[in-house]
Parts: sequence; structure tokens; C-alpha cells
Amino acid sequence: MNLLGRARGGDARAQLRARRAFLSRGHFSELAAAVAEEALARDDDAREGEEAVGRDVASSSLSSSVARTDASTDVSPRARKLAKKRAERRRRRDAEEGERARGDVDAVVVARRWRVVDFGCGEGYYARAVRDAAMVRDDIALELAAFDVAKDAADLAAASLGGDARVAVADATRDVPLMDDSVDAVISVFAPRSPSELARLVRAGGRVCVARPGEDHMRELRELNGDGVTVLGVEPGKSDRVDASMLSNGFEIVRRREIHGAMTLSEEDVFDVLYMGPSGHHNEESAIRAAARDAPRVVTKSFEVVVYRRISE
Repeated sequence: MNLLGRARGGDARAQLRARRAFLSRGHFSELAAAVAEEALARDDDAREGEEAVGRDVASSSLSSSVARTDASTDVSPRARKLAKKRAERRRRRDAEEGERARGDVDAVVVARRWRVVDFGCGEGYYARAVRDAAMVRDDIALELAAFDVAKDAADLAAASLGGDARVAVADATRDVPLMDDSVDAVISVFAPRSPSELARLVRAGGRVCVARPGEDHMRELRELNGDGVTVLGVEPGKSDRVDASMLSNGFEIVRRREIHGAMTLSEEDVFDVLYMGPSGHHNEESAIRAAARDAPRVVTKSFEVVVYRRISE
């Protein structure tokens, strides 16, 4: 479905194919898992931890990407106390469920409708991660939608997601074709967004999961600048400006997660990761291919995932 009538930019099909090829190799799998987890987080989990803004650090070796969570990093004593209470409640709940099972009492899990929208879905990689994570849960009946300003992106996402999502060509920064207070969770991964539109669409208590590159993301490839290509980095202070804009539009920060690791890349990987992103708009394809031949093969990956919750009025 095309809700714009005509294209308004976005990534070209060649860039989208490069992104699909790169992401299919699993280099950003930790990020996809974190985004899916936050998009599907239960409201009661969010309320229990509303006063604890912690940090998860996922680390990777050069040969593999194995995420780990460091629960003690940047967590206050109150946060640890809340975590202990949550653990006690879970133990009691597990014990009660065990007693019901022993008494031959069937425990019925009622799936709750959960509406998730991917703003700037690209070829659909992160929306698929949300879909796949929801499929193994019996407490969520997922309703998934995805938008992108580029028709080619929407076409690829629709083909990838099949009938599991509603996909449309739409501008996520204005006039989003959804009703007020109709969305439980939004994901926005390396994509533009409008905090005022999010405040209109997301219900009170709903969440917005924003993923963005860290300051040292692909820093080794930025060393290629001056060799015939321009590799863009993170604009200084952008993270703070995004936070301030979200807070001024009625959101609060629930959680921050930082994901750090290293990727061992082939020449084709280097080309794909450069061409699929902003650098693909600022360089000729031939220049990126030439730079990829002699580019570093071990490259830093760094992401920040921030979860905002809409405050009840």
C-alpha cells in the first residue's frame, strides 16, 4: 500500500539489497534481539522497573557474537532491591503454577493483543525479529505494521514478512496513518521519527524503542576518509538531543542498553555495510568497492538502545 502517492526519498533498491545481504550474515543479531525484546516487554515488567534505569552490555569475541547481560553495571541500590523483589514474585508465581499442575488444574494463558509498528522498516530485518520473538510466546497476539518512505523498501519488507504484517509506503515523521493512542510499541532503528507523532500514536504507558549507533561504531572504517570515500560518523550530541525531544513530548526514559563488540568482515561485508547506510548516499558505488579492498577487516560495532515510555496524562 502506498500512502504517499509518490516517493519522497529513502534508500535505493541496491542499498536495500546490500543491507539485506549484510544483515543476513548475523553481524547485527544482538541488536535485533534487544529491539525485539524491548518491543514485546510486558507492561507489568516496565512498571516494576520504572525507577531503575540500568544498562545491559553485550560483548562479542572476534569470531562470534555472544551477548551477555551485566546486571550490576550502573544499577543503583534501589534498582537491585526492585530486582530482588521481582525475583521473589517470580519464585512465588512459579511455585503456585507448580501446585496447580500437581493438582491437575489447567492454567490458561490469555494472549493479549499487542500492536507494534516499525517506523522506517527498510527491508524488514528488525520487524522480522519482532515477529519471530512473538511467535514463541503464548501471552501475546501480535499485530505488526511497518512503514518506510521508500517504495522499494516497503516492497522488500512486505515480501519478507508475508501476511504477518501490514506494510505501507508512509512517512514516519508526519501524518502517520494510524489512530490516536492505538499503538503499544514502536521500534525505530537507524531511522528518522517525529516525537510529536509518536506522542499522538502511542497509548499512555506504551513504549518507543529507538536504536542508534554508538560514537565508536565502525570507527576503523572512518579511517578510510580521505581515500576517495566519505564514511559518516555519529553527529556529536545527537543522543542528548533525541532524549530531550522525547522527554519534551511526554515520554520518560525507561531503560538504556549498550551493545558493543567486534566484527570480522570480508571485503564484501565491508562494501555492504558502507553502501547500505548513509555513506551510500554520499559516495559512488565504485568508490566504496575500491575502498573495501584495503579496508580493515576487524571493525567495532556499537549500538545504543533506548526505551521511552509515554507518560499517562
